[in-house]
Amino acid sequence: MLRSIFVLGLIALGVRHALRGPFYAVLFYLWVAYFRPQEWVWEGAVRDLNLSLIVGVYAVLIGFGSGQAFKVSGRLLVLLLFMLDTLISTMASPYSAYAWVYWIDWFKAAVITYLLVVLTDDVSKLRLVFLTIALSLGFESAKQGWGQLIFAPGAKNFNGIEFLGDNNGVAIGMFMLVPMLVALYQTTTQKWAKRGFVFLLVGVIYRGISTYSRGGFLTCAAILGMTILRAKRKFLAFSAVGALALVLAPILSQQFYDRMSTITFDVSTVDVSDVSKMDADTLSTVGRLHFWHTAWQMIQDRPILGVGHNSFVAAYDNYDDLNGIYGRNRSVHNSWLGLASELGIPGLLIFLVLYISGLVTCQRIRRLGKSNERIAELVPYATAVQTSLIAFAIGGTFVIFQYTEMLWHFIGLTIVLQRLALNFAAQPVPSRVVARAPRPVVPNRGWA
Repeated sequence: MLRSIFVLGLIALGVRHALRGPFYAVLFYLWVAYFRPQEWVWEGAVRDLNLSLIVGVYAVLIGFGSGQAFKVSGRLLVLLLFMLDTLISTMASPYSAYAWVYWIDWFKAAVITYLLVVLTDDVSKLRLVFLTIALSLGFESAKQGWGQLIFAPGAKNFNGIEFLGDNNGVAIGMFMLVPMLVALYQTTTQKWAKRGFVFLLVGVIYRGISTYSRGGFLTCAAILGMTILRAKRKFLAFSAVGALALVLAPILSQQFYDRMSTITFDVSTVDVSDVSKMDADTLSTVGRLHFWHTAWQMIQDRPILGVGHNSFVAAYDNYDDLNGIYGRNRSVHNSWLGLASELGIPGLLIFLVLYISGLVTCQRIRRLGKSNERIAELVPYATAVQTSLIAFAIGGTFVIFQYTEMLWHFIGLTIVLQRLALNFAAQPVPSRVVARAPRPVVPNRGWA
């Protein structure tokens, strides 16, 4: 009962703000997408209600109805081109009936990303987007992380998050969230808020580690290392990360360390055709290599349009040259090969343009921020988004994450950052008035 009252109160608050205009309607959608209020109640109308769809439709109608959404830029055109490519791939797919369901779901996320880009037109709105995503996803994630740490330290967390996927997808989502929380910590001056973000950071990091995801572990190591290297106070950052590692390392179980040790597994020592002699971790590692090989066969067979949007699973059995040794209807377990096999080489290249240009945009903002005070305001946010995208690149090499809504919101944020930086660069920097000491009064001796 208390949960239902809590959730209904938050929904009422969201509705109130959504009525303020298109941008706040998009924020309300982001809250629904990341907080997932339907999972907080056990029964009733909220659980049965497709709140995400309702709020999404409202945001689209009010966004395009206001006229604010009709904006075009170079990178937005690339985003639209990618949407068109996925549509053509879906229509031309031998598995189109399977692909359509997933394409429609991704298309809704792409439209929200577009609205997010065109409606986030100042730094205060950018910060609100960061806060909405970070607090909505971070609240439940940190709660689980701290709960696991206190009541079942070292145990594996089996709780999935539907829109992120299995434990591997959850790990990527957690470590993409970490840089966002760091940016919010850096850009607040209130001590209670800083403590709150530290609390969330520790919970989210442990939530990601306790998935026992090997790709997630590599991602965690990479982003924590980047955080130290990029910190202004490197010794302080190193000390904080080191202290966290010293606290968590003894807590984690031997099962965790055994699983992480298989990251450097030598495949040549195993008969890849005899699955009966493999343990679960070995089977997982060897199986992924076969799935990647199968993806390459799809790319060779359909290099232009691929097998269809998110259709690797549907096509797998027809391309599996080991006749089901590693199972039927398997996933590719690699975002890059997933894009190439499902959308073809053109689809992968368009995605890479969006992805790499986003990384470059963030790096330029970091560089220009050293000489432009206005652009410097964007640096913590650009650093966070860039680090999160790198987290995707590492974790996404071992899991499908290429159509996950969270990734596309972050890609959209790089376009927001680019537009804001261009606006700041075009504005004249206000000249500083230098206070001068008053000139001494000299007696007028000649006109006495």
